[in-house]
Amino acid sequence: MLNPYGKIFLYSVDPGAYAIMRPIYELLSSSGKNTQWIVDGWCRNAIECEYPFMVLSSFKEDFCQINVDGCCMVLGSQTDFEATHKALRFCKEKGIATIFLFDHWANYLSHFHSPKDNRAHLPDKICVPDEIARQSLIVELSTLWPNERYAENIHVVGHPAIENSVNAICSLSPNECERVKRRLIPVNKKVVLFLLESIEDDFGYNSDGTPFLGYNEYSILRHILSLPDFEDVQIIIKPHPRQDIEKIKAFLMSYAHRDILLLENEKLENLIAIADEILGMTTVALIIAFKAGKKISSIQVGRNERGKNLSNPYLEENIVL
Repeated sequence: MLNPYGKIFLYSVDPGAYAIMRPIYELLSSSGKNTQWIVDGWCRNAIECEYPFMVLSSFKEDFCQINVDGCCMVLGSQTDFEATHKALRFCKEKGIATIFLFDHWANYLSHFHSPKDNRAHLPDKICVPDEIARQSLIVELSTLWPNERYAENIHVVGHPAIENSVNAICSLSPNECERVKRRLIPVNKKVVLFLLESIEDDFGYNSDGTPFLGYNEYSILRHILSLPDFEDVQIIIKPHPRQDIEKIKAFLMSYAHRDILLLENEKLENLIAIADEILGMTTVALIIAFKAGKKISSIQVGRNERGKNLSNPYLEENIVL
């Protein structure tokens, strides 16, 4: 799909986009393809010591010096949908080919539709992880743009970040897992891993003070930590890269008497490998654990219709409401 282009720009802001684009960058670079990172937000700090990059504003300012013939921008998902709309609009105005790359299975339409002006901001092509995502995207797009021919531009390409993580987990030997476990956990207990998401910051609250999705990471943590089944276990909490660690620590102060480890920097694959049970909400990391053969539960207690619409189809069989 990228072969026709002589210059590739990878536009990444959030962790999920960076995770799926990183192996693509490595593959393109190793094959000699002229590839450039364009980053903002969380990704700017994450990438700073690893790869050369430019921020989107610099790209736009320096645009007159760029030969757009044969160049393409690959855009990843981000929670700032308006920024995506502006980037797509800029590329269209300047004649830059665009490919949008999904790293998840929900909230498709927001990346391409602006409720402010009811305009469509569609890329030239859209890449999705699998046929489930493709069919869901087609259905959502058809509610606003009943052009059936656009479906020809939606392609299933897999999810290299998930595939790489699953391979890494499955390649760990029992002895390696035991060494990781001894290094992290001082007691011999059942290990329950909880994978957090930045739901409160991303979605906020309704006017009545209830979480926008009916739940958020803190309401679910309270629920889990109140259950007798999780009293005499070792709980490991893995925060999302965009979350405020100090806020999580402050929340956990009320549970200082419990065996809880908040591990920000330990590799996700190591934690999934040593866990006996893995809990989360809708994070793609639960998909990784599921595909690696681990026992998972998607905890969405209290979710409303918006929460249901933003859930992951792979998790519905393992959901707790």
